[in-house]
Amino acid sequence: MVNHEPLLLLTIEPRTDENLVGYVLRLTERNAYDTPSWLTRAAGLRKLLVYNCPFIFDESLELSGLARLAGQDVARLRPLLYPPVDPAKPLSDSYLFGAPVSRFMIVMARPKICPDCLRETGYVHRVWDFVPVTACPVHRRVLRDECHGCGKRVSWVRNRVAFCGGCGADWREAPTTEASEADLRVSREIYRLCGLALPDGPGLPPASPLSGLDLKSFVSALTFVAAQFHGIANTNGKFIVATRRNAEVHDLYKRAYEVFEEWPKNFNAFMAWRSSHSRNPESPEKLRQDIRVLYTRLPTLLPGPGLEFLRRAFGEYLEDPTGAPRVADISNQFERRRLWGKRRMTVGGKSYVSKAAAMQMLGIHHRLMKSLVEAGHLKLTVVSGEEFSRPVVMVELDSVNEFKEKYGELICLEEARALLGLAGPRVKALSRAGGPAPLTGPADGTPVWKFGRGEVERLLNALKAAAKGGPRPEGLMDFTKAWRVFSRAGKGIEDLLGAASGGALDVYLSPEGLGLHQFEFDPTQVRRYVAEANRAMMPADTLLVDDVAEALGVSDTAVKGLVKSGFLAARIVRFKRGRCMLITRQSLDDLRARYALATHVGAGVGRSGVAVVRALELKGVAALHGGCLTLYRRADLEGVDLGAALAAYDEARRAPCKNPNLVDAEAACELLGVNPGDLEDMVRRRIVCPFDRGQAPANGLLFRSEMLVRLRNSAREWKLDLRDLREYVNADEAAELMGVSVDHFRKRYVNTGRVSFRLRDIGYREGLFSKKEVQALAEEVASFASRVVGINEAREILGLGATTVHRLVDGGHLKPVVGPSVDGFGRVKFLREDVEVLARQRAGQMSLLGV
Repeated sequence: MVNHEPLLLLTIEPRTDENLVGYVLRLTERNAYDTPSWLTRAAGLRKLLVYNCPFIFDESLELSGLARLAGQDVARLRPLLYPPVDPAKPLSDSYLFGAPVSRFMIVMARPKICPDCLRETGYVHRVWDFVPVTACPVHRRVLRDECHGCGKRVSWVRNRVAFCGGCGADWREAPTTEASEADLRVSREIYRLCGLALPDGPGLPPASPLSGLDLKSFVSALTFVAAQFHGIANTNGKFIVATRRNAEVHDLYKRAYEVFEEWPKNFNAFMAWRSSHSRNPESPEKLRQDIRVLYTRLPTLLPGPGLEFLRRAFGEYLEDPTGAPRVADISNQFERRRLWGKRRMTVGGKSYVSKAAAMQMLGIHHRLMKSLVEAGHLKLTVVSGEEFSRPVVMVELDSVNEFKEKYGELICLEEARALLGLAGPRVKALSRAGGPAPLTGPADGTPVWKFGRGEVERLLNALKAAAKGGPRPEGLMDFTKAWRVFSRAGKGIEDLLGAASGGALDVYLSPEGLGLHQFEFDPTQVRRYVAEANRAMMPADTLLVDDVAEALGVSDTAVKGLVKSGFLAARIVRFKRGRCMLITRQSLDDLRARYALATHVGAGVGRSGVAVVRALELKGVAALHGGCLTLYRRADLEGVDLGAALAAYDEARRAPCKNPNLVDAEAACELLGVNPGDLEDMVRRRIVCPFDRGQAPANGLLFRSEMLVRLRNSAREWKLDLRDLREYVNADEAAELMGVSVDHFRKRYVNTGRVSFRLRDIGYREGLFSKKEVQALAEEVASFASRVVGINEAREILGLGATTVHRLVDGGHLKPVVGPSVDGFGRVKFLREDVEVLARQRAGQMSLLGV
């Protein structure tokens, strides 16, 4: 009993002899919808009109949404489905009008129609879904499965019951083929077995062997004979009738029915024809192979007492001494076939298994089986003997066990990625570089990559065995970075793995890493190993950058600076996976002979390089700058008393400064109007930068007067008191308050105007900001971060996919407040309140529709 009001404006009652799709079409046409998709979405039947309509066989299909829309009880809609006989089996038989039939005989993908029935009743009859029903016994017409207007197949994708969804032709006006009494016999009997109304007409003759059979046995017998016309042993329609056009199926069942007339005369004639059309002709003394196999399968193909007459007639025909071989011969051949199909056997002391058994033991498919055989992992052998009717190809059991022991179970790329802790492309690169080789994928041309779990685990176990115990040193390099160092030097991951497992590199275990990322290395040792490996392949007159840096006592960056400035001659050697800089030994010798580093000169007299530079400046000795180093020509240093120069430099440092542009700390305080404590704080915070300490007097710092004047004028312009700058912060301090880097602070907040300078063009980082303003901005950003959500959180709140969320954004239903399209920074984010409001609106719409 219906306990709710319908949501559709116009509703209709379902018919007992129509299916669920036809009922939805009638609702769509009655309410003048453009497509049934709106109704199916509102009812929660999103996949209703797919190609083969698999939902029609699902007895657990949720029909409450459709019942609410149509104002019907769910119990009225449930009979419109084809429920399975055994829900536990995926392809179990289904009920048709209460009678079990093969599921393959109910074909929703190729609908059929009777124009006269559509004209009179106005709905689709569910019996038309049954493949053997090829004609309408009510109007004596052969059913149509194509449109008379466009010539295309009849489809469920339409919005009216009797009109083509493509061309709009009215099928009620379609021409039909009148059926003779012989054309109607099969369909008439099916109508009778289903309990459908029929006009007066002849039924099956009482002497017919088909008389008295139930629906499934009747159709199975006809389908078995119809399949034999094409040399196929089938009774459920999967391989013969379910894929053919209605006209061809009609002809097949008509011919099959004629075999059962004048029983058993017509049947014997059919068997004689079938034997003469064997696919593998043999001598008359032996039964043809396909007939022999067919006989052995009869108990499976034609089970049950109802079809005993057909099995008995088949045996009587075979025992006929006029032509066919004896049943004893068939039994002998069947026994040989049973021995031939054994899954495991031992011949000559060696064990073999069939291909099917080998695939089951390894859990692989036939294509991978073929690849493993071609690659030599599995060995095939031709086994022959007296017990076999012909040689049999078997798989050696030893090769199967060896493969299973070596590779273990096969895993896909995703599982290998999880075990190794690498991304998919890196796993593929690892396999190409000599790591665990895939057994399928590039090996056999399939898109699915498969690896042996044993190979992956063997690689990880080898590295674990080489790992050092005890405390881990600081500053270790993870696996990815070590791989990158090897790659840049022209080495592959196989070199890294070989060095790690062979003991050439110390391996340490990280408690946090997964897969290969749990292994860490000493960066100095990694670079030294790569350098030694490259050094072995270098010409005798070249050096690596590390060698030159060690010889000069400087960093490798300083060496590259000397190369860039032209003081050292170098060339780049490119490898397959990287490049390497080689420096000629002659250029290093020339550098040492012609130039002297300031650091080396200072080290010779016990002073710093800066002191040497300042002392030589006082003597007028020009310096050459090579990158971050200072060089001098040795010829320029000859004749210079370095000790006297350094003494003069020290004296100049102790003397009062005579530069009129420089002032001491006392004068700086007077010029700025601050006390010494304020000046010291300004120096510490880099608001005021002192002059170079190398020329400062011994008793204090010096400042450029023009810088102090610019600071004083800027403060007056911005109306700031320099005596109290504790309420202001520079860029470094502001970034620290915000919890971001200085560059992020400048780009995200300063350049976009969210925070502005309060004192510009002074000191370090170009200006000062109000501390209160920065703190307020930090609180605002923190509060804003708690009120926004990203794409993933929005998906969870809305219950939608990421693609649908982006469509909502493109359509203006959901507006981001942060993102590239808003402020040009960061990822897309939405206000949580906006997302929740949209979620409530969608939930209200769905509840209104009863979903």
